[in-house]
Amino acid sequence: TAADLVAAHGGRLIKTLGDEVLFAADDAGTAAEIALRLIEAMSQDETMPALRVGIAFGTVTTRMGDVFGTTVNLASRLTSIAPKDAVLVDGAFAKELVRHGDAPESEAQAAEEVAAAAERARLAEKEGREAVDQPPLPTYRFGLQPMWQRPVRGLGVVEPWLLARRGKTGS
Repeated sequence: TAADLVAAHGGRLIKTLGDEVLFAADDAGTAAEIALRLIEAMSQDETMPALRVGIAFGTVTTRMGDVFGTTVNLASRLTSIAPKDAVLVDGAFAKELVRHGDAPESEAQAAEEVAAAAERARLAEKEGREAVDQPPLPTYRFGLQPMWQRPVRGLGVVEPWLLARRGKTGS
């Protein structure tokens, strides 16, 4: 179930309401992993409706096991505008993933890092030394694609980011 998946990956299930699931996580990487695993798991079940996920990063008020506040409202609005079987995140969440090295600032940055590492290895080989002294290439778990700016009721204009998995899925 969604509750089992959330708990198994370090999140806290706050509540379910019909086909909606509200969960919290202590860090952006954990929340991103849970969201993508929910999409991956539910999209395999043909009896389930298409899943849409919205995630926002920020402060929440906790009361009697529930969460409240602008961050919760923004996550809800992102969910309502997310494409089917996709995860939309707010700018603060995207910045948090980048800050912790879970996502590149852009795909162009990731490509530049790969090209620079290849060039360092080529130069090391040319000079007859091993490239072991070179810094390791970052291994980003997630990718972010900026989406359209959109007015969101009660929250002004937001620029959501589409979250995707990069590389292999972990267990």
